[in-house]
Amino acid sequence: MKKVIISLFIILIAVVYIVMLHDTDNIAADFKDCVADNPKTEAIKSTALYEYYNRNELYNDEIFDAEVKVQRRFVLHNFHNGVMFVSYDCETFNNKGEHIYGASNVYAKWYIEKRNGIWEVVKVEEKP
Repeated sequence: MKKVIISLFIILIAVVYIVMLHDTDNIAADFKDCVADNPKTEAIKSTALYEYYNRNELYNDEIFDAEVKVQRRFVLHNFHNGVMFVSYDCETFNNKGEHIYGASNVYAKWYIEKRNGIWEVVKVEEKP
């Protein structure tokens, strides 16, 4: 009986974690939009992810497209606020298809809050 209870508890924890993970899917899409110099909504401009958009100004090039891969390493939240540990790779290109800049295997800690039913990054921490 004890093994059954432990097994059910582990399954419950796994289900909750999967829900927590998928609940934050919009953040990865918002990150790509910011890196690609294409924040689709004004709402993104009020989040900490907008820092990634502002980095584009350093290169003084018109970013046309980006290839972005975000891996959520760990997500922990209480359905109101929490934290995401991510790693990402990105490459940006101008409208001629020329490579502008890239970054690989960058680890970041994103603090998140749910506002109006949508997860937003409120603080970004990255180690240089």
